[in-house]
Amino acid sequence: MMAMGLKKSLIAVSMASALFLGANNVMADTHGKGQMGQCGETKLADHMGEMKDHLKAYKNAAKSDDWAVMADSREALLELSASSKEETPFKAQGKSKSEQAKMKGNYQKGMEKLEDLLAQLGEAEKAKDSDKVMDLMQQIGKHTKKGHEAFKQKCDDE
Repeated sequence: MMAMGLKKSLIAVSMASALFLGANNVMADTHGKGQMGQCGETKLADHMGEMKDHLKAYKNAAKSDDWAVMADSREALLELSASSKEETPFKAQGKSKSEQAKMKGNYQKGMEKLEDLLAQLGEAEKAKDSDKVMDLMQQIGKHTKKGHEAFKQKCDDE
């Protein structure tokens, strides 16, 4: 009888451990919306991946002065940046509430700066000013690099 009690205790401890370890994943980056996320597998990461694709499309279109594709790509970038602005970077996970709030505020300011650069890009497109477009693309590249350094979490598989 004693052995059966020990066996049940071991099973209970094993199950409790598994539940506890699983709970850690549930508490991962929720972006304030109760959604589970893991490094590189969040709504924000998805948006950023799409933005990267649109930036590449924009750069390719700019090389051939394809103003229509450039405008479409820029509009998609504006929409994605607006929706991404409300997300919380995964890197904020595990920080205190005040640190999270500060990081999110800085992140939102960065996204607003990107939106401003994209608006300027739209003006350069309307003027068909290729030089200004290239200058703004360099600024956007520098800005996104700075943002990634500050807010992008390095995942184990990167």
